[in-house]
Amino acid sequence: MIKRRNNVTLLEFNRANNIAIMLAKIKLPYQDIRDAIWNIDDHVLSVDNLVAIRQYIPAKEEIEIVKEYQGDVELLGNAERYFRSIMYIPRLADRVSCMIFRRRFKNELEEILPELDTIQMTITELRESDKFKHVLNTVLAIGNHLNGHTIRGNASGFHLDALLKMRDTRAEGEGAVPTLLHYLVYFLSKSDDDMVNFKSDISHLQAAARLSPPTIFANVKSLSGNLNQIKEELAANRRRKTSDLQIDRFAEAMEEFLIEAEPIVDDLKSMTSEIDEKLKELISYYGEDPINTKAEEFFGIIASFSVSFEKAQTEIHESRERALRKQRQQEMKKVKDKIPTLTLDIKSNIYKIAKTPASTSVTHDHVPCHGNKSLSARRRV
Repeated sequence: MIKRRNNVTLLEFNRANNIAIMLAKIKLPYQDIRDAIWNIDDHVLSVDNLVAIRQYIPAKEEIEIVKEYQGDVELLGNAERYFRSIMYIPRLADRVSCMIFRRRFKNELEEILPELDTIQMTITELRESDKFKHVLNTVLAIGNHLNGHTIRGNASGFHLDALLKMRDTRAEGEGAVPTLLHYLVYFLSKSDDDMVNFKSDISHLQAAARLSPPTIFANVKSLSGNLNQIKEELAANRRRKTSDLQIDRFAEAMEEFLIEAEPIVDDLKSMTSEIDEKLKELISYYGEDPINTKAEEFFGIIASFSVSFEKAQTEIHESRERALRKQRQQEMKKVKDKIPTLTLDIKSNIYKIAKTPASTSVTHDHVPCHGNKSLSARRRV
């Protein structure tokens, strides 16, 4: 036991100091904190407050030390007086954890549901996109043509990671496009311009590639585990006898929460199970091993290919624009090169006319003039 500035510190100094800092941030009387935990009062304690409280739950030994203190309570430090207020709340750590989960539940749903929807829509888009399948068939045809005289020719399929190698495979031949990927884009745009826009068919792919389905499934499993913890705490709460003088709203609040949350979590579990199965089917559909190929890796390969494909489109378009500008510049140069010759010819003719003698006879031919009239040239007198 340490006495400092007329205060009595029963707890380890650093721990007591950290608890005091936490209490200063909450800025509530200790009795109000205690009553909010008993009453499951959402208006008094924020989620951050509850998280901080859970971090500094009194240990069994600390409770015994505080209980054994027989001196003036007013001389105790902040941490000790706080522990005296809350130490009689049973199963405090589990109770606060249940309160935190209940408060966070809707926010967690708002994160999980859109992610599951994104994965589900991406699965459907990749399964149904005729444009993307046509692109893959074209890749296979090009590969078989290039490898026609090797053992790799006449293949019936290829691994998806081969798509990423196309951007690193240099094209050969004079005037050729830079890479095999550029050739693919060029070939598709020449044969069917609509096929190069396959990315519009799989619009959710990029978002899905940033997600981790196993992590989402684990989060849903965690929701289910937290609900089971609440059920266990409810059972313990019913077995425990509470003084009639003490108001305890834990059972009332958590039973009400379970009625709302349990059907939602059951639906999420069914949804994740269905999505997991569809993912495996999709990976198999594209010729990959669903056991050794992670969903995020599968989405990532296709997403990376689509980005590279789009970049190659842009580069080809810019190359064509540069070629057209160069052609127009060359044509303009040819026109400008002819202009000095024409000017010299015109000047020469004007000079000849100016040098013509005044006595030269003019014929009787008529010269057309305004108003469809004719002006006869006079004979020299």
